[in-house]
Amino acid sequence: GYTGTLDTFGFTLTISSNFVQNNGDFILENSTINVGASWTENAHATLDITFGDNVVIFNGTSAGRTITSGGLPFNRVKFNGSGGYWTLQDSMTVISTMTFTAGTLDTSASNCSGKSCNVWVGGSWINTGASFVAETSTVTFTTPSAGTQTLTTNGSPFYNVQFNGTGGYWTLRSSMTVISTM
Repeated sequence: GYTGTLDTFGFTLTISSNFVQNNGDFILENSTINVGASWTENAHATLDITFGDNVVIFNGTSAGRTITSGGLPFNRVKFNGSGGYWTLQDSMTVISTMTFTAGTLDTSASNCSGKSCNVWVGGSWINTGASFVAETSTVTFTTPSAGTQTLTTNGSPFYNVQFNGTGGYWTLRSSMTVISTM
């Protein structure tokens, strides 16, 4: 990990192994960040996503990967690693769209105070070829303003779902299964 300031300034950053930020500032400025393994934001780190359209792409191709956001939000997230398997270590917030094209995201059975880790999404949920393992998590869609967001599930069920956006509008683009509560 590092402790200074890194500003991506519109460039693509490819990390073939683990991303670990212990301290310091990581400024995503109109950038794409490709991560081939795990993502770890520790308690003293700062992730600044306020500069433009940023995406973190998890593209590793092996199992045993983890995501620890440290309570810091992502702008957009994409899972695009065939055979890649990421397990949440804490809850995840995505300000905009979450896209799944390959790999697996597992909300964990017990990593969040003995329960599954929840996910908040402020935009669309687009799953066209990956797996989402809901465990007993809640996925909350939080679109804050008018505008149509889409939900494509690729057959991966949700456990709990909430819609909490004032003026938000979501359109199903495939069948959706909710195991517990909506």
